[in-house]
Amino acid sequence: MDNFKIIQDSRGYILINTDGEYKNHAHSKKQSTCEMLIRLIVKRIVPKSSYLRNSCLRLTLDDDYKDKIERKQVKDRQKPAYFYIKK
Repeated sequence: MDNFKIIQDSRGYILINTDGEYKNHAHSKKQSTCEMLIRLIVKRIVPKSSYLRNSCLRLTLDDDYKDKIERKQVKDRQKPAYFYIKK
């Protein structure tokens, strides 16, 4: 958790992975969301939300965790859409 920094700006918060490069940051509207992203990355949990998944993908430096997230994204794209047919 020491390698993450939360900075407040005019539009919300920026979560930065200090071990990574410039591209390893994510924007959020709440500080609690930033803290949740840190917990997800440390515990290597794949979030259900696509926005949180993309944020975790940007922030993490762990290749195995990136693969888990990308597999979940591919799996969700292949899932058939639900259509309600009114009879």
